[in-house]
Amino acid sequence: MTNSTTASALSASVYIQKKQRGVAALLITILIALIATTAVFYSSRGAVQVQRNTAGNYQLSIAQQAAEEGASQFLRQIQDDMESIQKSIQDDPNNPKPGKILEKESTPAGATSCIPGDGNFPYDFVKEYRAGETGSDRKTFKADKFVIPDTGYHAPIDSKDTLTALGIQQGSSWRVQGHIAGNRLYIRAEGCMGEDDCKAEKDSKDTLLPRAVVRRVTLLKGTLGVSSSALTIGQYYDNRTAIAAKEPTPGSGLPQCAVAYGDSYSQEGAGHYFCKANKNGGSGCEPQKEPGLKNKLFESFFGGMSKAELKASLPATNILAGCPTGTIDVEKDNYYWINGDISNCTISGGPAVVIINGTVSGSFTATGMIYMNNFNPQGSGTVTGKLIVEGYLDAAAPGTIINDAGGFPIANGKNDAEQSRTTHAGNSSLALFYKEYSFPSPPGGPKLDATSGNWIDF
Repeated sequence: MTNSTTASALSASVYIQKKQRGVAALLITILIALIATTAVFYSSRGAVQVQRNTAGNYQLSIAQQAAEEGASQFLRQIQDDMESIQKSIQDDPNNPKPGKILEKESTPAGATSCIPGDGNFPYDFVKEYRAGETGSDRKTFKADKFVIPDTGYHAPIDSKDTLTALGIQQGSSWRVQGHIAGNRLYIRAEGCMGEDDCKAEKDSKDTLLPRAVVRRVTLLKGTLGVSSSALTIGQYYDNRTAIAAKEPTPGSGLPQCAVAYGDSYSQEGAGHYFCKANKNGGSGCEPQKEPGLKNKLFESFFGGMSKAELKASLPATNILAGCPTGTIDVEKDNYYWINGDISNCTISGGPAVVIINGTVSGSFTATGMIYMNNFNPQGSGTVTGKLIVEGYLDAAAPGTIINDAGGFPIANGKNDAEQSRTTHAGNSSLALFYKEYSFPSPPGGPKLDATSGNWIDF
């Protein structure tokens, strides 16, 4: 009895142990299965995320390519418009034809500063695109208006089947807006995945498809800078008398500044100047010092063009060697380049833009915008328009040894007029009649500067 009871107990214990081991094994199996399932799940999820990231990056890359293409196409059309408008102005100045995006500026901006600007962008956007009909609205796109490709733009796709499998929309396009301020053209180009989305003239920010925005700012070279100063001196003025600008006819207009100079101004006695602040002359019209005139004066007046660039743009017939006969005939609104020093010269005809790459001495008469290296004035003369002297207006170059009235040799300085050294200062009774002419851009311009700024928004 005792032995049988003991055997039964042992059998029950063995059974319980086996059952416990079975349960443990089952739990371990289930746990391993859960871990494997979780690993597979997260692995699949990671693969999907990688696919999504790859697809998203690709779409964004295509949108960026489209935006870059849009900005480039817009710039090419702007350049084509500028060239065709300039040609139509030459063919018929009174009836210039518009381009696809630009047209000739309706009312050129007048000069408001004593110093030259960088020139203005002498165009407006055509009526289809511009925000309005007055002022800056003519140079700004409507908020809901864009230039879009005529036939659509599709970025290159390597494998359409693969992209379709990834759920990537293959169509892409762009749209562009512009804004003109001064001599700068600002461009905003938007590239889109989804051709219809970019073509729609609406705000595409609501779309879930990738977009990229490229912005560019481009300078316009070769426009004529303007300033409201009758006499501009890059360096210094040393003349016994004041060259005071007057109106050619009463009410025709006076400059903002009678005289603007970069370094110093010296004259013998008091001058009487005329300007907008005082049409009767006197107080408020004194010569104004503008230190910025000492640097790159030519580029400031001629839209960033160097002398070599402007000269190279002129026909050979408009490049002259001095003034050998004492008279030069010029045609209205043309540009002329005179090489070398000239003396006692009359430039008849015009008004014209005349650049004298040398020193002018003696008497001088001209009509238009007259630019010269230096001026050694003696005697009379008349300039109607505006006179620009890059260097000095004086009896001679600074440092030149000249005998004074008593026969003593003295070096020429910048302030001899104030010291009554009659032989060392200019002695001109030049009559300067201020008039703001509207000249066309130089023959070599206008043109877009290839070195434009560029940045990308995501």
